[in-house]
Amino acid sequence: MMDNPPPRSGQADLGRDPGDLARRIDGIEERLKELKEQPKPKDGWDKFSTVTAFLSSVLLAGLATTFTIIYQSDEADRRGRAELSQSRQQDHQNRVRELEAVAKFVPYLTGREASEDSKKLAVIALREFASTGVATKFAEAFPSDGTIRALTEIRSTASTTEQKVIDAALARIRAAPAASNALPFKGELHRADIGTWNLRWFTKQGFAASGSRGVSWERRVETVAGAIVGLDPDILAVTEVDSSALNDLVQVLETKGYPASFVTRRATGQPEVGIVYNKNKVTVSDLSADFDRKFKSELEATTSGGLAAFVRKPLFARVSIKERCEVVSLMLMVVHLKAGFPRPDIVEQRLLAARSLAEIVKRIRRETNESIVLLGDFNDPLDSPQLQPLTGSSDLIHVSETEGGTPVSWIGMRDQGTVALDHIMVSRDLANRIRSDQFRWKDAPAVRLDQEIQSYRELVSDHVPVMIPLSYLQECR
Repeated sequence: MMDNPPPRSGQADLGRDPGDLARRIDGIEERLKELKEQPKPKDGWDKFSTVTAFLSSVLLAGLATTFTIIYQSDEADRRGRAELSQSRQQDHQNRVRELEAVAKFVPYLTGREASEDSKKLAVIALREFASTGVATKFAEAFPSDGTIRALTEIRSTASTTEQKVIDAALARIRAAPAASNALPFKGELHRADIGTWNLRWFTKQGFAASGSRGVSWERRVETVAGAIVGLDPDILAVTEVDSSALNDLVQVLETKGYPASFVTRRATGQPEVGIVYNKNKVTVSDLSADFDRKFKSELEATTSGGLAAFVRKPLFARVSIKERCEVVSLMLMVVHLKAGFPRPDIVEQRLLAARSLAEIVKRIRRETNESIVLLGDFNDPLDSPQLQPLTGSSDLIHVSETEGGTPVSWIGMRDQGTVALDHIMVSRDLANRIRSDQFRWKDAPAVRLDQEIQSYRELVSDHVPVMIPLSYLQECR
């Protein structure tokens, strides 16, 4: 079918020369003037002839005008349809291009192993090959330090309208909680929730030295704080930290409604161990200096090769967790044993440390009968020979960190597998206080935050927290 069929000859003759139409209208006006100036009236046939000529001229002029308007309208409609078709085709092509960009780059944005640098590049690529709107939507859907940096960079070359959209997205990202609120463990009223978590170089100096993997310190603190708020522990033992970092963490926790405080055990040239706690419910008395004197031989023991059993001495603290008239008082011992396997000299260090800890627990139980919670990063699975002095102690029981029979707490980097290195052991008098009915979630008592937080290894740690709930020793009546 032809796109533009030729007009009929009559239509073409009448509509093609507007000047001819104007001349004919002028001629009609002249004839009307002549009729008006004639003094002598004409007879009926004369008048009929004149009127007929006049009407014929008017009719021809009207037809010419009508055909011209119709022709021009048809032309306008045809051009409009062509332009609309071209616009729709262009819109379709744009959508196809956007879908291709999404399919190509989103896997680099959403994968759990995606680095922050890859996320940044993925968002920038979405802007380049799709649109600023698409890039902004995906950056907001998968917020991280990398996507935030990407939006900031895109904003520098965006239009004013696009900048407003990006600013609104960035505001929503920063206002949102950093961690999921639907965690498999959540602190509750009427029980004492205690945990341990290795935060892997959660120090400003160590964070910078580790390369930071494209993550800002502020973003990391924000993410850790969001996770702690989600867990809502009464007491959280932390390892690989320092006072400066915990001070930053506590400030962010306060802004999120968690009334936090902390204590640490300083270690020369080493990351520290510490306790972060809810200061509205918990009181802490640091007894480390007293224990250093009382258990000097155990805490300063050395291996056959002269290596210290404790490269980082434990933190000893008496804690009281109180909620109305419900209360539990405990002796807390936070440890971080020397890492390194299977080096025989380091293995011997951990074995000697376990023996020393078992002796300290034994003496405390014999002398004061205090309830004890021993927790932290032992850098050995519970079934290792190095921890046998503790797992075989008649004074302690331990809580299993398993996921369907597979030990979990250290999740490794990438595909290195998982193993339980972080443990919680309690004196036997607390056995009936462990709320076993709470262990109904999948990964009890290891909380798989790596399955809840995007880029967990980069943003947080290669360990997940281990939590236990204790019922109060004294309950309201």
